[in-house]
Amino acid sequence: MSFTDSSKKSDPANPKDGSSSESEKPSNEKQPTKTRGQNKKLDRSSKPKTPLPQKMDEEDLGICIQITEKLSNSVYAFGFRSPPDPTDEDGQSYLSATESPMDFQTLLNKLNTEGYRTVNEWKNDMNLIFDNAFNYFAPKTMRYDSAIKLKDKFTDLCQMFTKSEEERWMIKIEKLCNKYISADNEQ
Repeated sequence: MSFTDSSKKSDPANPKDGSSSESEKPSNEKQPTKTRGQNKKLDRSSKPKTPLPQKMDEEDLGICIQITEKLSNSVYAFGFRSPPDPTDEDGQSYLSATESPMDFQTLLNKLNTEGYRTVNEWKNDMNLIFDNAFNYFAPKTMRYDSAIKLKDKFTDLCQMFTKSEEERWMIKIEKLCNKYISADNEQ
């Protein structure tokens, strides 16, 4: 069972989708003449793209681990702490119905082995835990409601990441200055 629908509906307004209709026949009307440069499409791919970092910033990694551990230790996390048991009937059902299973243990392992390059990659996996629960469990059940509470807590805890890039740099600079000042005082 899959929760995604890969079937495409044909769009009569969009002939590129492979569908055709009688009203889409080419007309004999004269098309306006294009002036120089009009037939060039804007190529956004030629702009230099900022490459993703090889690994997550240490400060961000620490915050991600703290948040993940806090959520994992919550009383509401009982059904999401570890991967489902594939030998168990409920585990088999969940695994067959869930395209991309995720749990706190897997997420923490990935954090500890530098499996995330950005905070957003980690957030996506965290949200996958909740989205899987919302798709698999019926509303108003204990696990569904637990996922709601965990997601709300996650949203609150992620406020640590809402600082602007400038504010985050200032904090890093302040920490480095304090480190050098304390090292200088020890000498």
